[in-house]
Amino acid sequence: RRSFIGLGDLRARWEVLVDGVAARRGTLPVPDVSPHSSATVPLPDLPVGPDSGGEVHLSVRWETRDDTWFARAGHVVSWDQVQIQVGEGLRSDGLPAGLPADALVSPRLNLWRAPTDNDGFKLMPDLASRLRVGGQALRLWREAGIDLRPAEDLVGHRVSVERDEQATTYRHTVDVPEALGDLPLIGICFTLPARFTQLRWFGRGPHENYPDRNRSAILDVWSGEPDELPYLVPQEFGLRTDCRWFEIIDPAGREAVRIDAIVPRAIHVSAIHHTAADLYEAATQSELRRRDGLVVCADAAHRGLGTASCGPDVLPQYRIGAGRYEFAYRVSSTIEAPADGAQTNTRAARPPNP
Repeated sequence: RRSFIGLGDLRARWEVLVDGVAARRGTLPVPDVSPHSSATVPLPDLPVGPDSGGEVHLSVRWETRDDTWFARAGHVVSWDQVQIQVGEGLRSDGLPAGLPADALVSPRLNLWRAPTDNDGFKLMPDLASRLRVGGQALRLWREAGIDLRPAEDLVGHRVSVERDEQATTYRHTVDVPEALGDLPLIGICFTLPARFTQLRWFGRGPHENYPDRNRSAILDVWSGEPDELPYLVPQEFGLRTDCRWFEIIDPAGREAVRIDAIVPRAIHVSAIHHTAADLYEAATQSELRRRDGLVVCADAAHRGLGTASCGPDVLPQYRIGAGRYEFAYRVSSTIEAPADGAQTNTRAARPPNP
């Protein structure tokens, strides 16, 4: 429904995704709907059940029928997506059998992110420490030494490694003490060589998104290049939430390093050319130096962003409290990575420019 005009200038397209693959598409029959009114439209038959292949989502996009004063025909005006069926775990999307990626990937526990202005003003620490202005998270993180101390010194951590012919599975247990009851994140990081220049993932996109800011990002299979810093003051950026799997690709060598989420079923992943320390230490973009290698971070939990620079802090459900966290993921590599866009459901993603 709309407030001032009907829906006659729009059309509704639907798409059913099964494990990220477009299984069916079509157009919804939309009746004449006048302003301040609504209509019920029947949905298409959905491929659900044990033979559907796993996780099923229905997406509906409203787009312009013709060119308008504000957009070309086909411009997406609004969209929504609902999960119809929960998947049953790891899946195959036609890639060749994975190979152990131990030679490339050495995950290390990570609890730190480059703070955002909502976490606290790193260039004006007195605002938080003396005046209690703005976000207080950064002040508390610094007092606890999260920005300087190794993660293993701050929390209890156990990891088991299981290797087979196709992949390496890592299972982590992290015990967070009460004194660290509001961490930036819980996850792992590793660095890949400069030859890995392309990304492909089944998760939310195409733009960066965070646990409390991801309703504008649709769940699909996306591809693109690593983000470049979009902010004048270097800070956390580039996350993609709810990733079922994430691939980092060397297009020349046709090799891909792949992370599959096991527990939880979806993880949050970023792949950029800076470490959290690089971003934290630089005051402006001009002081930041871009690394050749690609820094990949996969998080089982990531604190929301909130609006504490000029509003309330992160809501309780988007904080990382004390307690035990268990997460697991599988890492593999493939020698025959698909060319960018080879899958019919893959959508191109470009780095965001807010």
